[in-house]
Amino acid sequence: MKKISILGVSFLSMIALVTVMFFNSCDEDACKDVVCVNGDCVSGVCACDLGYEGTDCGIKSVTKFVGSYSVIDVC
Repeated sequence: MKKISILGVSFLSMIALVTVMFFNSCDEDACKDVVCVNGDCVSGVCACDLGYEGTDCGIKSVTKFVGSYSVIDVC
């Protein structure tokens, strides 16, 4: 009778271990909900193409320098 209960406990323990390993081994895709306009998603963060920046790579880097400037040159 002891052999049967030891085998039963061992079997149930093995099933519990396999179940826990099965459900914890599934990795969710970090890039599932990330949209990168001009770049690629790497580990949940956008890696922007050259010339773009921002959280979604939607901003041209040159736009922060475009505008009107007033310059006075004194010699």
